[in-house]
Amino acid sequence: MRIPISYALGWPERHPFSSERLDFAKLGQFTFEAPDHERFPALRIATDALASGKSAPAILNAANEEAVRGFLMNKIGFLDIIHVVETVLERSDFVELSSIDDVIDQDTEARVLAREILASLTR
Repeated sequence: MRIPISYALGWPERHPFSSERLDFAKLGQFTFEAPDHERFPALRIATDALASGKSAPAILNAANEEAVRGFLMNKIGFLDIIHVVETVLERSDFVELSSIDDVIDQDTEARVLAREILASLTR
């Protein structure tokens, strides 16, 4: 995590970073656990969107980008991001995507809806 944190703190510049290369042999073993959807609801929302097989992932992405923008502009709190995304998904009709125009239309509609929700939440 040090490298991603260094990139985030240095953005848009890249600060010099020296670290040992990751050696999986030294780590020995990994332990995986099932994701905790109660603690991390965004995982459940993303998994459900992907499982829809329709436009939900595109809608999720657009809503997330707008919600993060709202957070970065200090209009909403960090925990409001998932609320905005989930609300946009709940209010959207998922459609089959058969062209790039379909993707752009779904993206545009999701962004408009996300901005409306953001306006109602703005501190």
